Order: sequence, then structure tokens, then C-alpha cells
Amino acid sequence: MKGRGPTVLAIVLDTMGVGLFLPLTMLYFTLVTDLSVARIGALLSVATLLSLPIGLVGGELVHRLGAVRVMVLNNLLAAAGYLCYLFASGQSLIFAGMIIVAASDRIFLSSWPPFVQQLAAGERFETWFAFIEAAKAACVVAGGAMATVALAGGSMEILRLLVLINVLSSLAAAVLIVRKAPRGSPAAGSGTADAPAGGTLAGWAGVLRTRSTALLVVGNFLTTPLGLLSGIAFPFLFVDRWHIPSWVIPALFTYSYVLVVLLQTPLTEALKSRPHRQVLCVSSLLSCTAMCLLALFSLPGQEAPSPAVAVGVAVICSTILSFAGMAYFPAVNAMLMKHPRPTESGRASGLFHTGTSLAGAFAPAGITWLLQEPLALWTAMVACSISGLLFLFTADLLMKGRNDVA
Repeated sequence: MKGRGPTVLAIVLDTMGVGLFLPLTMLYFTLVTDLSVARIGALLSVATLLSLPIGLVGGELVHRLGAVRVMVLNNLLAAAGYLCYLFASGQSLIFAGMIIVAASDRIFLSSWPPFVQQLAAGERFETWFAFIEAAKAACVVAGGAMATVALAGGSMEILRLLVLINVLSSLAAAVLIVRKAPRGSPAAGSGTADAPAGGTLAGWAGVLRTRSTALLVVGNFLTTPLGLLSGIAFPFLFVDRWHIPSWVIPALFTYSYVLVVLLQTPLTEALKSRPHRQVLCVSSLLSCTAMCLLALFSLPGQEAPSPAVAVGVAVICSTILSFAGMAYFPAVNAMLMKHPRPTESGRASGLFHTGTSLAGAFAPAGITWLLQEPLALWTAMVACSISGLLFLFTADLLMKGRNDVA
């Protein structure tokens, strides 16, 4: 750890707080307000869309202030947003909290890869990214388990206590990062002293002219919907169409996180000698394999599989997609941090994750529309995986050759 313990503790505290509250978000809003579920869902969607440009702002802030300060800002914004939830009783304050929390999420995504690179402090990025992601997954599982136990007594007042814990964990994380985070990596944001002579607009133009960054953004945009299947398509398919017990869905969710906790670091280390494009090929192959398996049980006129077979297919597909994600995320984020202009990595990260957020905002509508005919959905996901891979593969080749600027 070499002095990084307090920073890792900050990440653990923050993620544990999120894990406590995130699974109960909709339940909380329905209990503390008189808003309908449909209205709450609409407010969440609007807040997410309004927050999308904040990702680019976050990238600019990382460039000018550094990843450490922006991570602190993310935690302070999250605490403010959850405070709105804590005292909310009507639509206005709830919506304000949603926008602030969504903005903090966008800023977090923009600053996270540069922050991890700074935390790695010259060591291998993928190793630290995998370790931190595994720790975060453990926190989400533990937070969700603690929330389940807390609610087992039936008292709904415990929900407000969970929100308060989330506020305090965000503030504690901010304090720890301010006091103990490692400093000094130029790739993590170097402040205005290293800004290009043309100013902010020239700096963004330089990022946009970098072919590998543009290809990374597009490739990740195309690949993002695959990561949303377990939360959007699987509940409808497995429960409504295949008639397996509803408890299987949260069980699969927890199972996937446990796999990340146990296997993310060993898998990343096992692949460390491979070029990123090879690792991404493995990820795409795994994703396509899962989609083909689902397609076999989605042929026109085919009856739903028996409950035992359905559960088996659900577990196998969740396992395959978990391994695909564990291969994908360290590799693609490491490629992102290899920007040819190291001081522009903050802006590149902001652009990259704004694309991720944009895909996350629009993919649910496309997935649910295609799910009317599941075979069409799995075919579309294979197309997304392969086309995304082509963009990412080309980006890695450009990085290797450094013939990278338009």
C-alpha cells in the first residue's frame, strides 16, 4: 500500500455508503413523498439527462485543478445531494437532490481514471484499477447486505438513517482524500500552468483531434449497453418470460459482484502480458458467447425453458458477462490514460465518460423496445460488441504506432 491506506479507506467509506442506499433509492422516495413511481422515474431520467454536460465540466476541472481536488468536490456534491433527500418531503427538493447527485456521479466518472493513475504513482495502472474496483464491489455487496439487515425489523425510519450514513461517509471520504491522497502525477491533472497556449478551447480541440481518444469514446459508447442487460433485460426475461423466482435477480446481481471481489485482480494479473487489443477481443468473445446462448432459447415459437434450465442459463450468462466486464474495464481505462498528451488525460476522461453516460441514458429505451422480440435484442448486442471492438482495436493500434492526431 505504501502510504495509500487512507486514500483506499476513503474510497471504501464512500462506496459503502452508496451500497447502503443505492438498492433502496426508489423505495425511499415512495415512502417519504407522495409522488408516484412513474413520476419518480421521470424525475430521475430528467436529472440524469440534465447532468450529462457536467461530465465535460468535470474533465476540464481535472485538467485545471487535478484529480484529487475534483474527487473531493465529487464527495461534497454527493453529500449535499443526499442532504436534500434527507430533508425532502416534496418534488422540488427531491428533484434538486437528484440533479446534484447525478452531477456528482458525472464528475466522479471524469476524475476516476486520472485519480487511480495518480494513486498508482508510477506502478501499473491496470493492477491498481483492478484492486480498487474489487474493493468497491466488496463495499457494494457489504452495503447492500447491511441495508437488508437494517430493514429486516420493518422500521421505515431506518431509511433516513441510511441516507444520513451516506452523507457522513461522503464527508469522511473528502476529508481523508484532502489530507492523505498522493500528489504529483502530471497525468492526473496538472493545473492551469500546463494548459496549452491556445487556452481551454484549443485544449479540447486537441483532445478531439486525437484519433485514439475519439475511437475509444465511440467504441465504449457501443459497448456500454451490454453492461446494462443484467439490470434491464434480465429481470423481464427471466421472471416474466421464463417464470423463474424473482429472488434470483438480486441473487445474480450479488453473485456478479462477488465474482469481481474474488477474481478481478487475479484475472487482470493473468492478462497483464497481453496487449490491450487482445484482452478486448477476449471480452467481446465472451459477451458474444453469452448472447448466442440466450439466442438459442429465444428462437421464434420456442417455449420457455423449464425452471431448472432457465436458472442454469441465467447463472451461466451472468458468469460469462461478469468475466467479460472484468477483462474489459481495466484494459479500456488503461488505454484512456495513455493519451499522447498526458496533461490532457482529464479532458479525455471527461469526454469518454460523458459518452458512457449518454449511452446509459438512451440504452434502456432501446433495450426495452428490442426486448419485445428477444432474439432481436441479442442480435443487436452482438452487433454492438463487435462494432465496439473494431473501434477499440483500431484505437490500440494507433496508440502503438502513435500516428494519432488528425
